[in-house]
Amino acid sequence: LIAIQPFKPGWWFKLDAKVPYDWENSTVSAEGEIQIGRNINSGTSVYVDGLVGIGSHRVFDWGVGVGLRFNY
Repeated sequence: LIAIQPFKPGWWFKLDAKVPYDWENSTVSAEGEIQIGRNINSGTSVYVDGLVGIGSHRVFDWGVGVGLRFNY
């Protein structure tokens, strides 16, 4: 599930939820991600994101990051 919403000229907000199923262990390890980004030009954006692991079999607890996105 992904939701992307522009909120100012050149700025955007993204909410992403991933729910993979591990067939070998019969577990679900979900994660949620929030990004806030700014378009530098039509092909490049920078963003800050926050991550959170959901469930008892999560891969990680939480995380933060800075990223660069290229659109081609």
